[in-house]
Amino acid sequence: MLCFSVVSELFQRCFSSCFSVVSALFQRCFSRCFSVVSELFQRCFSVVSGCFSVVSALFQRCFRVVSALFQSCFSVVLFFSAVSTHVEGEERIQVLLMVEGGRTVYIHGFNKVDFALWHSAIKLASGTDGRALSNQQLSKKGVPIVVDSCIAFVTQYGLCHQGIYSVSGDPGRVSLLLGAFRQDARNVKLHVLEHQLEDVADTLKTFLSQAEDALLTKELYPYWVSALDEEDEKRRVEKYSRFIQSLPKINRSTLTALLQHLYR
Repeated sequence: MLCFSVVSELFQRCFSSCFSVVSALFQRCFSRCFSVVSELFQRCFSVVSGCFSVVSALFQRCFRVVSALFQSCFSVVLFFSAVSTHVEGEERIQVLLMVEGGRTVYIHGFNKVDFALWHSAIKLASGTDGRALSNQQLSKKGVPIVVDSCIAFVTQYGLCHQGIYSVSGDPGRVSLLLGAFRQDARNVKLHVLEHQLEDVADTLKTFLSQAEDALLTKELYPYWVSALDEEDEKRRVEKYSRFIQSLPKINRSTLTALLQHLYR
């Protein structure tokens, strides 16, 4: 009995000691593993966060590029656009040509439905929006088509008529013609058998008088007026030159076209 008690006590001590050692080792291992896993997780999170930042930056850059491309395309459409065909193998594909200056952009869809949707959207976006010069469909010269078309018509058929711009056209016909130009200037074609010279000249005057931002801009109006008080002709001309250079590009191009037209 005494031996059994001794053996039992030794066994309990050994078991208790072993359990304490194993428990301490387990706690140390668990603590060490948790630290390692935690550190790895933090490093992985840092890497993923860095990758996300890089991807986010790339996405933002791509978005800006695509946005600029769309804006460029829509501004290009304001100059000139036409639908053409392109042959690939035995298939004829419709292509939208957009021209601005010396640049030409070709756009086609994956299929006819895709192209039709693109064409409709771009055509809608390129339409005239408001009466500001900056919102008008432009010619290759950067001048509103309504101005360019009217100038060309009057130049061709009205140079022999004195005081053509002092004569008023028919209000109804002028209103219809100006409305057609505002709806889609690119599709308006002036013909001598269909349009009266006085109506075309009056359409040009009406368009310029109703422009929201004014040809010489409302912001510069006080400066144009103040320049009239300058008695020195050379200094007055220098002021006019500075004012003209400060005009928006479309206004400056339109003013140049009008002055060249009136000079003739």
